[in-house]
Amino acid sequence: MKNLSTIVRWIARILSALIVLLGLAFAIGEGIPGPSQLTGVEQGMFAGLIIMMIGALAAWKWELVGALIILVGFAVKWLAAGQYPAALYGLFPLAACLYVIAWLLDHK
Repeated sequence: MKNLSTIVRWIARILSALIVLLGLAFAIGEGIPGPSQLTGVEQGMFAGLIIMMIGALAAWKWELVGALIILVGFAVKWLAAGQYPAALYGLFPLAACLYVIAWLLDHK
């Protein structure tokens, strides 16, 4: 089980690192708008994205806590948008699920 948890953990880490790097690339390339430039819905969606990115980074050290933070951020984004977020955002809960699986395999 230790090998399987290591494989799952590294898949989750690579996936979360790629989506955080992609988010940073967009932020650098497009710039981060000020809160006053965003509508209330956009502010909620942006907050959800930031929460998911924090969770993705935290999960490298604290898998279960990071995964839960990712899922909370995803829920915030979903509720703010009023619909399921775009497909790319589905990678965040996928990474969260992989972190939970790795954690469960280690804590059986």
